[in-house]
Amino acid sequence: MPAQTHPIRIDLSDFFAEHVTAKQLQKARPEGKRALKALEKDEKAGRMDFTKLPDDKKLLDASVKLARKMKSGVTDVVICGIGGSSLGFLAVAEALLHPRHNALPDSKRKVPRFHLLDNADADTVAAVLDIINPSKTLVVVISKSGSGGETIANFMVVLERLVKHHKGSLPGALKQVVAITDPENGALRRFVNEHKVASLPVPPGVGGRFSVLTPVGIFPAALLGIKVADLLAGAGAMLKRCHRSDPLVNPAMTTALALDLHCKAGRPITVFMPYADSLWRTADWFRQLWAESLGKATDNHGHRVHVGMTPMAALGATDQHSQVQLYAEGPDDKTYIFLRTAAKTKVSIPKPRFEKDAYGFLGGSTLDTLLNIEGDATQAALKTFGRPTMRIDMHQTTAHNLGQVFMFLEMVTAGVAALWDIDAYDQPGVELGKLLTKYNMGVESAGEQYVDEYGGIKVKEIKPKHGISRDDPLVF
Repeated sequence: MPAQTHPIRIDLSDFFAEHVTAKQLQKARPEGKRALKALEKDEKAGRMDFTKLPDDKKLLDASVKLARKMKSGVTDVVICGIGGSSLGFLAVAEALLHPRHNALPDSKRKVPRFHLLDNADADTVAAVLDIINPSKTLVVVISKSGSGGETIANFMVVLERLVKHHKGSLPGALKQVVAITDPENGALRRFVNEHKVASLPVPPGVGGRFSVLTPVGIFPAALLGIKVADLLAGAGAMLKRCHRSDPLVNPAMTTALALDLHCKAGRPITVFMPYADSLWRTADWFRQLWAESLGKATDNHGHRVHVGMTPMAALGATDQHSQVQLYAEGPDDKTYIFLRTAAKTKVSIPKPRFEKDAYGFLGGSTLDTLLNIEGDATQAALKTFGRPTMRIDMHQTTAHNLGQVFMFLEMVTAGVAALWDIDAYDQPGVELGKLLTKYNMGVESAGEQYVDEYGGIKVKEIKPKHGISRDDPLVF
């Protein structure tokens, strides 16, 4: 079997610890079966449409076709998006592109540079405007709802630069814009329809944090020459493994059951630790998926539950020197997921020309061998201290393997939500922040739109201060 289609290996053999045993996992099988039935019901009801994406050839073809059309003559792609509209693409780009993609000369890169504007940070936005050529820049604005203030503000700033380049012509500037948003609803969709802007849809049944395999992730990836069809094929291959009816043969549900048991045993923190710089953004993507999907105040029946698991991202081997002391000897309140891969490049470590007695053990090996041995050693050390660890092996970092990882983690997330009987696909806590932002930017109607369910406090009554007073007794 070709390496690029090799199934990733998921190893839970060391994912046990005090109060969580293999026997307890076996006893949890009925709960797993109930959760799998709930997931099957959700899929049929269209609440898990991210599982339909691997077979959505129409959406894939539309994304690739538009990417091929729009990238002609483009040297820079500016992407405006935040959260689910940015983290998935960034994980794909950093995993699969050259680690110094933007710094490569055009002759070696052969595809555009990319610049992600995911925060309303004036210095960052100004810096991007400093280096792009407005005549050769494509702007991609991504927002499913069209209500993200940061995304639209950044887009407005960049669009204005293009308008100025086109001597005040908005239609001219909009020829260099692609919008990815809801196919029918929202202010961004209205803008697209009114001005006939090139666009792609985000399927209504796919939430932002599950949207990496929609045009949100695959269109900008296709612009950069990434094999997005392989990404979807890998996701599809993993989905088949995650549809097995026995929960203890199904890798996603087995993992979900184990994590649920650990959470109940006092381990509500999930450390996700890739051993490759290129996979750091995958950990970043996982943090949003895990936190926003599982942190919920009520269950599906309206009962107050306040559940969730806190995700932490760590990078091996860097964070062996900043975090592992806490992991090994600190509170036993965490589980650990290691993501491993093989380096794309083999870099030999030469024999030392100094301090041969001290450094001789390094000579003749490779950096990849050293990093993987350090990963093995860290996992073994945590096991010695009784900490539960699991391991995902990608074999090598390819689009197919990355697609498998995305789908596996999404299905684990859905599995935990089903076990807890919560909605993994809404985010009411985020929406309140959006309304507060609008209200404090002068949209008075936003203050009347939302009444806080935890005490009936209107947004306008908890309007925060815009600044800090010298007279405030807690300001030093």
